[in-house]
Amino acid sequence: MRTIRTYSRASGPLRGEIDDETHDEIGLVPTDETRFRILFLPVPEKKAGPNRLHLDLTTTSIDDQEETVARLVELGARHIDVGQGPGEG
Repeated sequence: MRTIRTYSRASGPLRGEIDDETHDEIGLVPTDETRFRILFLPVPEKKAGPNRLHLDLTTTSIDDQEETVARLVELGARHIDVGQGPGEG
């Protein structure tokens, strides 16, 4: 849930909401006209492998992208090479 807590602290179009009673349920809620919500819940099963989470984030411009990436890296996100170079997508 550490990764989700990182994204929930990111300012921008998503705002984190943490369940006040259990502190286990975390929702990422849009703060603009976007119409989606992402909800993360713990499971009772024992962890069977590494946690994997991949979010594709969109931006409105190159400047917005650079600011978003810098903000998320500052909060604990990491750059991961997925084999995409310039112009690949």
